Amino acid sequence: MKLLETSLAAVVLTCAPLAAHAQMAPAAPACAAMDKDLPAPWTGWAAPNAQQGGGSLATAGTLVVGHTYAAALPASAGVTYVVPLNKPAAPNTYAGVFTLTIDTAGTYSIALSQGAWIDVAPAGAKPLSSVSHSHGPACSTVHKVVDFALQPGAYVVQISGAQSTPITVGVEPKS
Repeated sequence: MKLLETSLAAVVLTCAPLAAHAQMAPAAPACAAMDKDLPAPWTGWAAPNAQQGGGSLATAGTLVVGHTYAAALPASAGVTYVVPLNKPAAPNTYAGVFTLTIDTAGTYSIALSQGAWIDVAPAGAKPLSSVSHSHGPACSTVHKVVDFALQPGAYVVQISGAQSTPITVGVEPKS
């Protein structure tokens, strides 16, 4: 019994400095205001243009590089997907189809204000694999950024699995 008490005391004494150090670690800075003083290229994120996500390719909205949109999305159940989904759309989610034209080859970032799937496909072709994923700048509502290597041409951008609408979406060249 004495050995158990001694061992327990040693554990408490060993862990106490670690616990004290963890409590003194600086907290992440609080944001004075979301989407204020955003770094380039996201300076237009706080004032998006209105856009409608299409329920099919025939009614697709248009995304333009360098612009940000507050995109109203239809209910997923009513969308005719251009890019087949890996699994059926969850109930009570939103989706939308957009077109995007690229003039200059490069890597482009597509950002969303909430978690959702982003599929990008050249017209009539298989969807592209992304080259990277990240989060947006600190103190911003940029939730998700997905990068794609794109060549000049026309693309379909499909957003699916959004939990609410509208969703903010922006397309920027990767710097």
